[in-house]
Amino acid sequence: MGWGSGTVDFPYLIDPLSAIRTRASSDGTTVTVASSDSDTNAAKSAATGKDVAIVFITADSGEGYITVEGNQGDR
Repeated sequence: MGWGSGTVDFPYLIDPLSAIRTRASSDGTTVTVASSDSDTNAAKSAATGKDVAIVFITADSGEGYITVEGNQGDR
C-alpha cells in the first residue's frame, strides 16, 4: 500500500502476480514464480526455457524515523 510520504489507503488492491495469474489462466499460459529476493539460482531456473521473464524489484525506505536495510528516510 505505501508508507512514509507515500502512505495511502486503497479501497481495493490487486497485486501484479495475482493479475498476471488471472489473465494467464484465461488463455492457458503457464506462470512460473521465483519469489526470493536473493536466490538468483531459483530465478534463473524459473526463467530457463521460458519465452518471457517479468522481474519485479522492491526497495523499502523509511520516513526519517525508520531505517530499512541501512537507509534512513525517503530515497
